[in-house]
Amino acid sequence: MSFFKPATSPASAIPGAQPAAGQPAQAAQALDTGNARRLTVGPGISLTGEVSSCDVLVVEGTIQAKLAGARRVEVAAGGTFRGSADIAEAVVAGLFEGDLTVSGLLRVEATGLVTGTIRYGALEVARGGRVCGTLGAGPAEAPAKATATPKAA
Repeated sequence: MSFFKPATSPASAIPGAQPAAGQPAQAAQALDTGNARRLTVGPGISLTGEVSSCDVLVVEGTIQAKLAGARRVEVAAGGTFRGSADIAEAVVAGLFEGDLTVSGLLRVEATGLVTGTIRYGALEVARGGRVCGTLGAGPAEAPAKATATPKAA
């Protein structure tokens, strides 16, 4: 008897989802087959630190972290993520606050709020969902360097 059930449908069911840069093909395949390395921060749980080496992070409680090496984040209604994440896909039904870079689809559900610096490949916001802060479509860009040009005398 299994006590665990998938939080959502397989990642391949999300239109516009793209593999994260540098993610091995077997990681994307693992999501499709249900063999993904999944970390769930349950309701009433608080976690602080750096999260790495998981394919899917599900937030039902509260997490303050830097997320590295994950493919997908799911912030459930009532869940809170504060920090930074650079991922392939995100679904936010709770609160995401911080720096978020999503190479594929960022989906904000009706109960979701995303604030901070947000970059995305594709954006889908349900009626009632909110996105506030600095927004940008496409890949993250390095800040432009200031260059001095000599003036003619």
